[in-house]
Amino acid sequence: MSKSKVLLILILIILFPLLSFPQTETQENLIPVDAFFGYDKRTELNAQEKIKKETENYIQYYVIYESINDKKVTANLTIPKSGTPPYPLIIYEHGMSESKDNEQVWFGSEMLVNNGFAVFSIDADYHGERNISGDKDFVVKMIAGGHFYRMRNMFIQTAVDIRRGIDYLSKNKNIDQEKIGYVGISMGGMIGVMVSAIDERIKAPVFIVTAGNFTEIFPFIRMVPDADEILKIIDPIHYIQRISPRPILMINGLKDTMMLKGAKELFNIANEPKKIIWVDASHIGVPLKEETIKHCIEFLEKIIKNKK
Repeated sequence: MSKSKVLLILILIILFPLLSFPQTETQENLIPVDAFFGYDKRTELNAQEKIKKETENYIQYYVIYESINDKKVTANLTIPKSGTPPYPLIIYEHGMSESKDNEQVWFGSEMLVNNGFAVFSIDADYHGERNISGDKDFVVKMIAGGHFYRMRNMFIQTAVDIRRGIDYLSKNKNIDQEKIGYVGISMGGMIGVMVSAIDERIKAPVFIVTAGNFTEIFPFIRMVPDADEILKIIDPIHYIQRISPRPILMINGLKDTMMLKGAKELFNIANEPKKIIWVDASHIGVPLKEETIKHCIEFLEKIIKNKK
C-alpha cells in the first residue's frame, strides 16, 4: 500500500467520529463555532468613501466595502470636528427592518458624536440599501414565513460585515484602534453579542432592547420542526458569557413585553462585569429616549475613555 493511501486512511480514522451523525453533546462541543464568523483577511476590501454630509460639528462619509459571499456593505462613518484625533469609535447597529439611516440610529449617533466619539453604522444584510426587494417589511415577512436558514445566514453575514468594517477602519488615522465600543438596537444588539464575543477588538458593548433565547422572543418558532436547532448558532444566549472579562451594559424597556423575559434570561446568564438598566418605555421608545443614550455615553466614557 502506498504512503499516500496509508495517510488518507489515518486521516479518515481521525475525522470519522466528528463526521458521524447524529452528533452527541460531546461532539457538538468540538465544532469550531467561530469558523462560522471567520473570513479570509487577505481579501481586498476595495473600499470607497465620499463625503455625505458636513456640519459645524462633524463630517459624515458614505462608505461601500466588500465582504464575504460577494456582498457589498453600505455604511456611514461620522467623524467629530471637535477634539483631537484619533477618536474612540462606536459601532452603532440598527434593528430589524431598519437601516443605518434610521431615526433611532441617528438620534443616538448624534449625541455620541457631540461627546467626542466617531460613529460607524452599516446596513445589515437584507436591510437599507441592501434590501433589493424594496419592501421595508421584507425581513419580518421572511421570518414569519419560516425562512430560518435565511435568517441564520443574515445574522452571520452581518456579523462578518461588521468585522470587515473594523478591518477597514483599522487604516483610518482618525480612529483609535484601542478604543472601540458597540451599541446595538434589538437585532443589532443580538448580532452585537456574537460579534463582541468573537472579536476582542470591541472593548465595551451596549445592547439596547436586546434579548436571548429565540423561542421566548418568537414563540411561533416552537411550532416549526427543527427551527430551534437551525437558529441555535445565532442565538445570543450561547455567546454572551464569552464577552467577559470585558464589561457589558444592557438597557431594556419595562413596557417591552416581547423582549422582557428574554432580556432577563440573557442578562442572568452573562458573566460579570455586567449591568442592566430598565427604562420606562416600549421596544421602539427606548432607543429614542435621551435617558438611554446618556446611559450609553456614561458607560462608554468610563470604559473606553477611562473617565471616572
